[in-house]
Amino acid sequence: HVLAERPGRRFVWRFLAEAGVFRTSFHPSGSVVYYNEGKRQIGLTLLADLMEADPSAYLTMAQEAQSDEAKQA
Repeated sequence: HVLAERPGRRFVWRFLAEAGVFRTSFHPSGSVVYYNEGKRQIGLTLLADLMEADPSAYLTMAQEAQSDEAKQA
C-alpha cells in the first residue's frame, strides 16, 4: 500500500537515501564506518523487500525523486 501512492514512495526513497543505500560507507574513522554500514544494511533490507513486492516501484521512485530535485533547483 505504501508504494501505491506518491507520498509513500517519497517516504521510502527518503528512507533509503538517509540509510546510505546510494553512497559509500567509508569514513577515515573505523567506528563511523561500522555505524554507516549498520544504517545501510537496514536500507538494503528495505530495498530488497521493495524489489520483492513491486520492482517497478523503484524505477517510479527514482524518476519522481529526479523530478522533485529538478523542481527544487
